[in-house]
Amino acid sequence: TYSESLGIRKPDPRIFLAAVEALGLVPADCLFVGDSYKDDIIGSKNAGMWACWFNPRGAKTPARPCHDMEISRLVELLSL
Repeated sequence: TYSESLGIRKPDPRIFLAAVEALGLVPADCLFVGDSYKDDIIGSKNAGMWACWFNPRGAKTPARPCHDMEISRLVELLSL
């Protein structure tokens, strides 16, 4: 996997920043969609990205939410 090849894993923001850099973008112009709050949402926010929580099971929102948006079905991405 990408994280194994770099020797870092989510939620370390460096993995997100490496992906952004590989695409030639800046974090503030990127939206990360993930289903793991700890690994995906917190990690991408710490990297300066927009974060969309994919929550198909309707899990309870954390006490200190940091996501920018939430979806329960991937098709909802089309309206973002």
